[in-house]
Amino acid sequence: FKTRLAARGFAQEKGHDWFCYFAPTLALMSFRLLLALCSHHKLSIHNIDMAKAFLCGLMDCVVHMETPDYIWLLPKCRHLKNKRHTHCFKMKKAIYGLMQSAYLFNKRFVEVLLQLGFQQMTSDPCLFMMKRGQRIIIIAIYVDDTIIAHKSPQDPLWVMKMTSKSFNFKYLGTFKCILGLHFGRYNGAYWINQEKHILRMAERKEVHAGKRAKTHI
Repeated sequence: FKTRLAARGFAQEKGHDWFCYFAPTLALMSFRLLLALCSHHKLSIHNIDMAKAFLCGLMDCVVHMETPDYIWLLPKCRHLKNKRHTHCFKMKKAIYGLMQSAYLFNKRFVEVLLQLGFQQMTSDPCLFMMKRGQRIIIIAIYVDDTIIAHKSPQDPLWVMKMTSKSFNFKYLGTFKCILGLHFGRYNGAYWINQEKHILRMAERKEVHAGKRAKTHI
């Protein structure tokens, strides 16, 4: 039984069984390849932020939760004032703190992108591509961090509009930073550095400014 659970991506802890609770993350190699493609095909990269991402996932199994404290203060829950220990809630959507929230969000996000006509890459499940005529859009996700590579300035707005029924996106403009990596563009090519991370680590280790040396990769 435990072997079957492990094979299906289940986790077992303290007598509780959870379905898949992980979300795939973009591989660094895939991300570097994406930057190379954007440089070669002269694609722009922009950032979009998803508000309350983990609340967008839909439950794929039956999960009940205890009645929260003071829930009876809400008008529609006044009847639960003296029933906290006799009633529980059946969850329809994921919430923060739920083990499988990241997985459920990713599952729904992938479904929405596939419905729009995006193709999920077999080499990396966090890369999605759409090519229709002159429209070329590549979407990369790292849990809930999302970047869009595109040709037309209207493409990010189109994606946000088409997914607005399921997700609440905020347009952040030109892609500059993600996961501690900083980016810039020079002569059509993209560069990456971790200057702020290095300075933060040097400050933590009390490493004072020393002799600088140029590095080339």
